[in-house]
Amino acid sequence: MADDNREDMPDLSVRELKTEMDGRFLDLKTEMDGRFSELKAEMREEHVETRRHFDVVAKSLRGEIRLRLEGTDTRLDNHERRIQALEKRRR
Repeated sequence: MADDNREDMPDLSVRELKTEMDGRFLDLKTEMDGRFSELKAEMREEHVETRRHFDVVAKSLRGEIRLRLEGTDTRLDNHERRIQALEKRRR
């Protein structure tokens, strides 16, 4: 099979072959750079969307945590009053 491919290619000098290969590698590099640029752009878009979602979730959690802490403060105050009342009875 290698001989079949060789028949399709004209005889090239080493310098011509190198020039041909350099051109092909440059084309490949250009194509890959374009693909990576597209991938980076998609990743940036996803990052923005993920960050926006995270901010919404974090804001919601802050509100829930605040409500829980306020409820905890009230319960602690109630416990403190009960403990003080019990201590007064002991005296």
